Amino acid sequence: MSSIFPLKKKPQLKLEDPDVIELGSEEAEVVLDALSSKTTREVFLRIYEDPCAVSDIASETGNSIQNIKYHVDKLQKAGLIKVTGTWYSETGNEMNVYSPLNEAIVLVASHKSVEETLHRVVKSLGILAVFTGLGVYGLSSLMDFGVEEGAGIMTTDAGNLVGLGPLTMSPTIFVSLVFVLGLLAGVFGIYLSKQI
Repeated sequence: MSSIFPLKKKPQLKLEDPDVIELGSEEAEVVLDALSSKTTREVFLRIYEDPCAVSDIASETGNSIQNIKYHVDKLQKAGLIKVTGTWYSETGNEMNVYSPLNEAIVLVASHKSVEETLHRVVKSLGILAVFTGLGVYGLSSLMDFGVEEGAGIMTTDAGNLVGLGPLTMSPTIFVSLVFVLGLLAGVFGIYLSKQI
């Protein structure tokens, strides 16, 4: 006999932006207290995988519904999860469906403000990207693809091997080498930017 209730309809997730929590804050105390139990962390991770009801987690983990409900309540009071929909059991009982509140949670330990710390991280990544791009561009511009009178120091032959003087390598190894050298140039660029 089929049910007149939709048993499990996929809820529409509207996750908030990642939550950045300063380690010394009250919010961090609440979150760390809620996540101090291994079972609570397992429930939290399960809800992050896919929105679900308490009974689903209980059946998957072999815990009682009451035990899982206790951990879900802790997570909800800490502001880590929310009710995102309703499912129905086969007997027609309503069950709350839980999902994460935020896309991600980031704990930051810093003597500076969270905004200043994140600004420095983003700035460093931007500098890394710029210097990596310049390094890759600079190395690739040294190549000479089949032009007889080219000025490049690297050439390719008919067998698609890349030559650098007496060294010969496959294009895959060459691209990897160019990327690594470009990345090293990026790291060096970050080092120089911190020295200035």
